[in-house]
Amino acid sequence: MSADQGTQEGSESGSRSQVPVTPDPSPTATKRALNAGYTLAASVILGCAIGYWLDDHYGTKPWWMVGLACLFIIAGMYHAIKDFQR
Repeated sequence: MSADQGTQEGSESGSRSQVPVTPDPSPTATKRALNAGYTLAASVILGCAIGYWLDDHYGTKPWWMVGLACLFIIAGMYHAIKDFQR
């Protein structure tokens, strides 16, 4: 009876191997995605910080912060897109 069970298990495992297995993402792809996220977050924070300082210095709240935040968001997105195209 154990011989029959062995053949049944073998035939079942053969049908299981037909199920496609998706590979895990490569470490380089994960690193690139994390790098893009960190770059975008850092650019927004940096743009807001510089804009806040300029607004405080010149008394133009909130225009420098809004303008530089938008500019740095665009720059961060540009960098992320260029990084993914490589």
